[in-house]
Amino acid sequence: MFKTEVTAKSDSVIAETYYHIRSGDNLNGISKAYNIPVWQLAEWNNIENINKLVVGDSLKINIFGFED
Repeated sequence: MFKTEVTAKSDSVIAETYYHIRSGDNLNGISKAYNIPVWQLAEWNNIENINKLVVGDSLKINIFGFED
């Protein structure tokens, strides 16, 4: 269900995760699970209508953080 790639860049770590859309999913629920705004998920995935997700598609989710 999840695929994660982590790449270290100077003082930050960027993880790119893919979420596989299942029946009943919606962008609001996915955004809450990852603590990412709906508009940001829509922008990263070129989603024009946030109410239309296609079962079986994958959403790219970027996670940003900093190394200690």
